[in-house]
Amino acid sequence: MYTFSFTRVIDLQSKLTIASDVARGMAYLHNLPQPIIHRDLNSHNILLDENGHAVVADFGGCVSIFFVFEILNSEH
Repeated sequence: MYTFSFTRVIDLQSKLTIASDVARGMAYLHNLPQPIIHRDLNSHNILLDENGHAVVADFGGCVSIFFVFEILNSEH
């Protein structure tokens, strides 16, 4: 059995671009009329387009913040 390891060196400017893109994506989700919590944000759920810009992916675990508040309020 073969194990392949792929290491990609990302320069500082690219890292800053990725971090900025992810932060803007999260801000967008959190500032919607019905805010959304991603709940599974990690490096495996950040895709890079052909220009090196980040796109947040895998929204399977997302939940509306209003849903979370309803659950929390119903427990008291």
